[in-house]
Amino acid sequence: MKIIVDTKNYTNYKYDEYFDGGTPENNPYVVGQVVAIKEDTRSGQKGHWTLGVVLGVITPDEVRTDAHGMVPVEDIRPAVVTDFGKSNVKYWQQLYEECQGNAVVKIHEHSKGEDRQDSLWFHGKHIATVRKNGKTFIVEATGEQRIFIDLNGGANFEDSPRLDGEEATKACIKFGMFDQDLQNDDKVHFEMNSWFAIRELDAEGNATDDVAICHTYDEAIQLATDEMNNPTQNFLDYLSSRF
Repeated sequence: MKIIVDTKNYTNYKYDEYFDGGTPENNPYVVGQVVAIKEDTRSGQKGHWTLGVVLGVITPDEVRTDAHGMVPVEDIRPAVVTDFGKSNVKYWQQLYEECQGNAVVKIHEHSKGEDRQDSLWFHGKHIATVRKNGKTFIVEATGEQRIFIDLNGGANFEDSPRLDGEEATKACIKFGMFDQDLQNDDKVHFEMNSWFAIRELDAEGNATDDVAICHTYDEAIQLATDEMNNPTQNFLDYLSSRF
């Protein structure tokens, strides 16, 4: 039985699936199939394999993979579930997670640490994409943030310029601020704030309305992952824990 995964998790480029004579009829592999690639002629590790994903069936004798680019079919075999865990088989953790039926999280903006979890630090950024069983959720930092800063902590905001959007983010970084500073009402005044939005993509790749919102990075990634398993209940659980 072929192991098939979502190629969007392994490349951002849209390859032609079949060309130059490669067709489903004359090449035994299909796009999205997980294959084991011989390492003998690449790293010299005889008897070792690397698991990869077929991104394109190029010719009757060649496929394109995420792991080693163009590979002749004589150097690959279909992957099987027992390949995972073998000492002579290498694979990405992401591939293992998807083959286990778990949600695959692709991070676009990495965490800035425990002290900078607030959505302000990521304003306007696409944070992550979460995929499972054909469903796709994206995590974005959104909202029209407007803030005033008093570095002396005296709540004197009348003489402070208003900082909008990314300008606010850059200023807080420049002044060496952290989440605890943003929570100090005498130092930072929020006229409008940002948040993390979790949105599902439709068949055309367009974002739908928010299915969940939160205000910290780790919470956003976890919430998006939970949405894959039980969307309604997980969001209700989240809301009940917050209010």
